[in-house]
Amino acid sequence: MALLIMLGISVVLVFSLAGKVLYWVWLKPKNLEKYLRQQGIGGSPYKLFRGNLKEIASMSIEARSKPMEISHRITQRVMPFTHQGAEKYGLTMQALQSVYIPGISWFLPTKQNSKMKEVDKEIKTILTYMINKQEEAMKIGKKM
Repeated sequence: MALLIMLGISVVLVFSLAGKVLYWVWLKPKNLEKYLRQQGIGGSPYKLFRGNLKEIASMSIEARSKPMEISHRITQRVMPFTHQGAEKYGLTMQALQSVYIPGISWFLPTKQNSKMKEVDKEIKTILTYMINKQEEAMKIGKKM
């Protein structure tokens, strides 16, 4: 009887783990892809395990086979896949870094977004102080 219970618990745990792995490996990326498309960010579809590795490798080989122009625009040579995506879908790296992902976070935790959050907090503090000073002045009967 105890063996049957242990077997039942093991089966439940195996199916639970399989469900979590399925969600992590397939459903979560597909949902993320759907949300990004709803926000107007296109791209190649999600591919299990291999992703865009073939495309990235072939584009890197092709980019390195061409002579490099003398300028500071090296993205097309160093990161050809990202460069092509930015040109093709009209996105800049800044826009990609501040993508809203429902259920995960408001913004991706990048340096720029952290800085924006600090600046936003500082502005709110200053405005709150100014409003409070104005209210105090209005109570006393002064105008600022």
